[in-house]
Amino acid sequence: MSIILFQTADPVRYREMLEATSRTAIEFCRRHGHGYESYVGIKRGVHPWQATFNRMFQYQELVARGFRGWGLYLDADAYVHDLDFNLAGYLADKLDRAAVLVPSGDTPDMPWNINAGVTLVNLGHPLGRDLVARWLALYQAKSDGWIAGTAQWPEDDNDQYMLFSLLRDHVELREAVHYESRDLINSDHARFIRQKLRAYLPDQAERTRALKLITDEVLGGSTSEGPAAQLGPLVATATYRALLHRDPDSEGLAGFSAHVRARGLERGIEEMIAAIADSPEYRALRERRA
Repeated sequence: MSIILFQTADPVRYREMLEATSRTAIEFCRRHGHGYESYVGIKRGVHPWQATFNRMFQYQELVARGFRGWGLYLDADAYVHDLDFNLAGYLADKLDRAAVLVPSGDTPDMPWNINAGVTLVNLGHPLGRDLVARWLALYQAKSDGWIAGTAQWPEDDNDQYMLFSLLRDHVELREAVHYESRDLINSDHARFIRQKLRAYLPDQAERTRALKLITDEVLGGSTSEGPAAQLGPLVATATYRALLHRDPDSEGLAGFSAHVRARGLERGIEEMIAAIADSPEYRALRERRA
């Protein structure tokens, strides 16, 4: 089975993050004999965020080259958590599927509302090739004026929404997809491929630093303390800024850092956010905004 894993980033905002996460992707491909490709730049566009459309071109370029295996795309903030995962074995019974995609989890009744941060497309399937061709066509239909005038990522007119709309509007595409659980792919706790979304760490520099530490651990090069100890202060600071709009005091920083270190990243962060959201300070802020 032929598999090519590929990534992309703009040269300004996400290049450094890609350099961190790509190490796990390259090592995974080395271990299993899969192909790996990466592109830094903007294939069509003028603003850094428009590099998000690169994946459409990359899929279509694989088709044009005659590649008929599986194309696995990872966002710059996604990384391979399990380097020994048997991807070929996982895909062996999915050759009749055009793609493997992961629902966002926001709309359980609409599994085609997917997170496009990690996508697996079967380019050996005619509907897989049709899916990527239609996806790219939606972007190519955008005028140069729209591209030049859209300086920020629009929530309702982006690459992910375009893919969602294709699956929503075309039943033959929607029914050809295998919708996978977020427990396996494309979440902060997934067994195979994890993604560190902006929702977890809104600050770009902090998210990049977190991904460097996490991918160090995946590759076996972390410090003896581990990422929970190193990331505790960073995550506590980011959470205070996001919810309370201030930096933590020394007592809060020390307490929540220790909590994350003791409970682990996933549970520790979840409990820290819940505690801050239940605080009188946060409730007062919400009341003032209301």
